Amino acid sequence: MPGEAGAAEDSVKTQSRFARRRSRNIEKELKKQKDEYRKRICLLLLGTGESGKSTVVKQMKIIHGGGFTAEEKRQFRDVIHANIITAMQVLYDGLAVLDIAMGSPELTQETADWFEALNPTVTTAPIPLFERLWADPGIQEVYARRNRLQLSDGASHYMRSLGRFAKPDYVPTDLDTLHARLPTRGVHEYTFETDWGQFVMIDVGGQKSERRKWLSAFEHVAAVIFVVASSDFDQSSSASESGGNRLREALQLFSHMMRGKQLRDKSVVLFFNKSDLLKEKLAQGRSVKEHFPEYGGPEGDLVAVQTWLAELFRAQCPGEVYHHFTTAIDTANIKHVFDDMKEILVQSLMRGMGMS
Repeated sequence: MPGEAGAAEDSVKTQSRFARRRSRNIEKELKKQKDEYRKRICLLLLGTGESGKSTVVKQMKIIHGGGFTAEEKRQFRDVIHANIITAMQVLYDGLAVLDIAMGSPELTQETADWFEALNPTVTTAPIPLFERLWADPGIQEVYARRNRLQLSDGASHYMRSLGRFAKPDYVPTDLDTLHARLPTRGVHEYTFETDWGQFVMIDVGGQKSERRKWLSAFEHVAAVIFVVASSDFDQSSSASESGGNRLREALQLFSHMMRGKQLRDKSVVLFFNKSDLLKEKLAQGRSVKEHFPEYGGPEGDLVAVQTWLAELFRAQCPGEVYHHFTTAIDTANIKHVFDDMKEILVQSLMRGMGMS
């Protein structure tokens, strides 16, 4: 019937209009979600203690946050003096651990007296005493064998210019603050703006006692950046399950994480950090095979060692893993790496949401 045919045609037109409107609304919502993703991307920073996670966060402040103010730098002064005291105590205690004698009995006794009287209220390092200690041949021998000790990588930066830290008007430089070591406790968020929009870095303590807090940070992150201290291949660890090696500890932790369901739908980026120290150790003749017999490449070859490291860690993850070789105290290097990473990361996230 003509009337029925007309009604059917009107119904089809109505449905078509509804479908087009629905399609436009879906496209609009997808575009809104895409814009929101580009505005705010959460990145979770993980890794073992002393891997350089917090240094990466400081670099984001320098690169994207306008840097540290003079007042913020002054607040690092006590942290730096505490780092100097801790480093010198590790070196001094290392004399007994490595069975090394200092060159001066008088200096040995003076140092023993100072550390015996040390208490938590002391916030300033005795720079004249420490300058004499750093010049002592016994302390220098301990420093040369520091891979047997738990010595912060920033120790040499401070020890080689101790005099300037004693000045009343001393204000830490950017490099001083980047070397400053203050263990991360709990979960901290750092927000910064880039040309891609807003990024949020979530920094979680890397010490074993802090790792139980990691699970609470996984839920809303788009990607995980796992920081590995690549120079730790010969470094002693207090973790018995890693065989006493800090790089093995990082590998075991990464492998454990990759087996968990929390990372199943997350992008993973590996930062093989401390490339400068790795290069330095290899140039000094430090053997990778001595600590990792499975390494089959040539000794002293930086590219071969880095390639092996990347393969070693990537083998722990069934999904796609990006990796970069970094030096966290080098601002230009971190800026370059992050610029390379963020576009790939955002595009990967868009593909995962069907928005590319």
